[in-house]
Amino acid sequence: MRIQYDLHELGSRFNYGGQDLLVCGKQDNREGSSSVLLARRWKRDKPDISVDFFTSDNHLFAPTVRMLRKDHGDAHDAHAEHGITELYGKHEGKPVIILGCGPSLSNALPYVKELREKHGHIVIGANSCMHAGFRHCLDYYSVLCWMTQAWWWRGFETKDLPCITSFHTPLEVIRDFPIRYYYDDTFLDVTANKPESRRKYGTLDGGMTVIYCNLHLAFKMGASRIVFVGMDLAYTNFMDHKDDPLNWEKAKGRHPFATRDIHGNTTLTDKNMTAQRDLLKGQTVFVEEEGVSVLNITDNGIFDIGGCMSPGDYLDSVRANENIVPVFQKVGG
Repeated sequence: MRIQYDLHELGSRFNYGGQDLLVCGKQDNREGSSSVLLARRWKRDKPDISVDFFTSDNHLFAPTVRMLRKDHGDAHDAHAEHGITELYGKHEGKPVIILGCGPSLSNALPYVKELREKHGHIVIGANSCMHAGFRHCLDYYSVLCWMTQAWWWRGFETKDLPCITSFHTPLEVIRDFPIRYYYDDTFLDVTANKPESRRKYGTLDGGMTVIYCNLHLAFKMGASRIVFVGMDLAYTNFMDHKDDPLNWEKAKGRHPFATRDIHGNTTLTDKNMTAQRDLLKGQTVFVEEEGVSVLNITDNGIFDIGGCMSPGDYLDSVRANENIVPVFQKVGG
């Protein structure tokens, strides 16, 4: 599904093919045109088996995934015993923390550790979060696609760590994570035996970043509250990730620019990260409308969703057993 950007205003809602959609931003495509970023309403009690929904430039993924399946055969299919359908509703009523991998992530380690160990929070990590000290804070570890890199978990014990994976991640995922929960994409028709595979394993929407998939996963798990941490979406203190500075080679390809962070201070970001922010913000509007509160407790960055506080303030609120109600956010005004 491709919708021309200039036909729809930011913040507008419409129905397309039975889907409730929200225009939450735009994305500049490689060919020089623009397309909309669309959030769609998720329902916990309704399985997603369609293949006609695009949240970003996911139509570019299909040729690569088909090439990988040709090279690797059905390696993942042959080893896929469990699906995320087994996790639907598993953590009903629990708060779920989603870890980003921004430069501020490591600052939150002691807070996330206590929230998990003493206050019943479920933690979903991704990508290089283990290198920020979070290996033993994780309940789940999530990988998205062929760009997954094995060094992200190299040197850490992963045999008992449940891994959330698609069918087109590198084969090292099979080797290093005996406990795997598979999901199919709602935007690619490349795995064998669709839609039966989707019904068996379950689906997650894809949207530019593994964090978007993890938001969908937390929603389907039955989260009562979803808490983002380490979501700078900016080069805080000129860093890309922990111990990974924004160097000249990266800057040449990413074209960073100055903007204001959540505190009103100047920081650097880029078009890819601002598009991720806009897409996630749009999707959290629908998530909140389904009764799930969403908070950002990242110290820095540009992820200005309605409910923002520091990790310490959030932990203090949880300790005090306060009913945390974030300010309801809007997109486009």
